[in-house]
Amino acid sequence: MHRLLPWALALLSGLWLGLCFPPWDLGNLCWVAIGPLAWALWFCEPEQANWRRDAALGYACGLVFFSMGAFWLTTLTWAGYILLVI
Repeated sequence: MHRLLPWALALLSGLWLGLCFPPWDLGNLCWVAIGPLAWALWFCEPEQANWRRDAALGYACGLVFFSMGAFWLTTLTWAGYILLVI
């Protein structure tokens, strides 16, 4: 669990950021949504921190956020939506 904690925090941060925008519209959540990612980058496993791990954590957060933000593209095609998100 100790090794998965930064990844879980990055995914949680992406989820919370996605909930800030329509159709969920929980805008007040944006003030704390980036906190789990910051915690994962600064405080989890500082002895193993490097720029590649930090970039991968940011990418994971952004992937979840963008996939939630681009939900309206599913009206076009699912294949296009998946390719766009990745």
